[in-house]
Amino acid sequence: MSAVPDLLKIGSIPSNLQMSVETGILDPVVQNDKFIRFNMKRSGFLHSNSKLVVSMSKKDVADWRQDSLHSMLPAGVGIGSIIERVRLLSGNTTIQEIQDWGELHAYRSMFIANENNKEREQFTTGRITALEHEFADDDSLETANPTAPATDLVKGPSKRSDWSAPVLALDDGTDYYSHNFVKNKLGAGNPTNTGNWTKRLQRFQYLENEPTWQISLQDLCPFLKKTQLPLFMFSEEIYLEVTFADPSKRVIVNDVYATSLGAGPPQVTPNYKINPIESKLIIDYITYPNEIMEQFAQANQNMTFQYYDYELSKMTYTKGLADNQMIRNLGGAGKVVNKVIMGVQRDVVNATPLVTQINGGFEARHPNYLATTSQEKVITNLRYNTEYLFPIDVKNDAYHFNNVLQAEGQPPMVSRSMYSGQAGMSGRKWEGHPQGASLQNDYFWQTFKLNKNNRINQKGIELYQQMVNLEDQNHTYRMWLEVLKVARLVDGKLETDYA
Repeated sequence: MSAVPDLLKIGSIPSNLQMSVETGILDPVVQNDKFIRFNMKRSGFLHSNSKLVVSMSKKDVADWRQDSLHSMLPAGVGIGSIIERVRLLSGNTTIQEIQDWGELHAYRSMFIANENNKEREQFTTGRITALEHEFADDDSLETANPTAPATDLVKGPSKRSDWSAPVLALDDGTDYYSHNFVKNKLGAGNPTNTGNWTKRLQRFQYLENEPTWQISLQDLCPFLKKTQLPLFMFSEEIYLEVTFADPSKRVIVNDVYATSLGAGPPQVTPNYKINPIESKLIIDYITYPNEIMEQFAQANQNMTFQYYDYELSKMTYTKGLADNQMIRNLGGAGKVVNKVIMGVQRDVVNATPLVTQINGGFEARHPNYLATTSQEKVITNLRYNTEYLFPIDVKNDAYHFNNVLQAEGQPPMVSRSMYSGQAGMSGRKWEGHPQGASLQNDYFWQTFKLNKNNRINQKGIELYQQMVNLEDQNHTYRMWLEVLKVARLVDGKLETDYA
């Protein structure tokens, strides 16, 4: 006779009754609109999923009507747009420091599963990159539904049973909406075809309503992803420092009102300031009975943590330089480098309305694929320790995409159009901005896993790259080296060094 399955056995569920979790809500010890600093309590083990909670307030812009211009977070990075630099310190020792953190966070955001992005991230962090199939029928997609009741203000295009789904579109769970359709429904005359159907955020997500957002501590400091830091063993204070981005870089604006009615508020970026009342660090401290904590401390008087840090190299160059092969030394001499992450951003205002509203940041630009028939527009190779990473330069966009997959162990959750401009993207609008024009070519991150676990010699890592047919303007090239480091906790003091 077979044993009774555990599922059918009646009894208590095993649980760890010795572990307890204390949640602390920390106010910053230093705060202004440019900088914030928290001092963590040296108690228990730090839970790496603790949260930084922030909100923004519009202080210097007049209130606009609810149906006019809205302010939002950039779609691909969310509340990460407000952060420029992050530092984690023990006393005067820097454990981890990441420059241009928001741009690196935009890269990391591509690997969130579609369902998690739609059901969780857009509400907690403001990131919106979930995709859905956009269905089309034989009729015009811009035809208002004449049977909609006068009270139905968000009725979308007419529907038929013979649909196909030729393109992808952003999916935030809302339906398409038209200002002119609403206006005509409430006024005299029949609804008209306006060509201005757009998707919209839910009202509480608009920044003028001052929603509160959160960022996980392990996202702020990747050091903490695999480390539950024993705070109770430190003899020095533990600090988290966050430097905020310029106010003009923090938000984007929709284009619903201006494009639907032909007029409206000026298309400017509101100046949102960090709300000091809402800025908190919510920390979970994991603790055990005193005797267990003491035994752990005695057995681990010399603790070692291995982790990856991210060192930034960046440059500005023009189309003329990009059209020809560029050779740049990325550094890394004497260090163990696991991977190289790189992306190109345009230095132009409102370059990509759904990605960024300011000069540079958050996009990773691919040359315009439709400008020529050639697919070999980005030619890349790395050279270190007297050898090239690839025997033949990488030219094909599918190969570039595969390199990202191999480096991260999972594919980026973006469409082919978003990555390299190939295939279709929805022509409909999201918050008034055409999705195709705002998202195509803007997620072209390149990642290369060195995977030989060798120390880089004194010549460092050399980047060989040519990008054909970039826009005729200045670009900023950001490259992070993922470098292996070691932290040692000895007698309550932490020391860090390269592996």
